[in-house]
Amino acid sequence: MNKLLSLLIIGLALLAISCTSTTNSTTNPDITGNWATTVSLTGGSATITLLNIKDALGVIEGSGNIVGTSSLVGQFNQSISAITGTYSYPSVTLNFMTIGKYTGSMCSCGQLFSGTLDSINLGSVTIPSQTATFNKQ
Repeated sequence: MNKLLSLLIIGLALLAISCTSTTNSTTNPDITGNWATTVSLTGGSATITLLNIKDALGVIEGSGNIVGTSSLVGQFNQSISAITGTYSYPSVTLNFMTIGKYTGSMCSCGQLFSGTLDSINLGSVTIPSQTATFNKQ
């Protein structure tokens, strides 16, 4: 009985420690840095990369690019000179110049955010609206 009670106390103590460390490390994950996702389009796919994302009191700034291949136009590379948006954990909103928008939620792990990418029109290529998960690079 004492052995069982001891094991139960140790188990509860370990659980308390793991919950405490998780709670402290994920209070407000940092969105600063580089992020990337791969999305599908007609006859191909594209990688959207967010570069040098900075968060200044909930206001996001950065740049990026979209690189991909489509059966309609072959390879393409589109620079995104201005990415703006807002971040208030867990909500993330991104605007890619005038070509598209993304809304999602940051994971408590701070390594990814998932949400909806609105349709992006690059002229000769259109990336349809879809679910997209950006991973920290």
